[in-house]
Amino acid sequence: MAKNGIEPFAFAAAATALETTGGVCIIIGLFTRFFAAALAIEMAIGPLSVHLAKGFAASQGGFEYILLIGIVMFVVAIRGGGPYSAGRLIGREL
Repeated sequence: MAKNGIEPFAFAAAATALETTGGVCIIIGLFTRFFAAALAIEMAIGPLSVHLAKGFAASQGGFEYILLIGIVMFVVAIRGGGPYSAGRLIGREL
């Protein structure tokens, strides 16, 4: 991250926390819309700051896979957790 001009510690800590907590919450369906939107925004920053110069193909360090994850998180943020999510079961869906 440092060689790309990004503050390594602050962004790495925030990305790690968001991806870990957000991933677990999306798996169980708790606060799904919030974390999916946050991860979609993060997946929009990655290609723009790092992967865009490397092209499209993921095998060459491009933005193909990150674009896919960002689109999926965007759709999950719009649709929500679904009928079997923990957020719907406890009656607290964001």
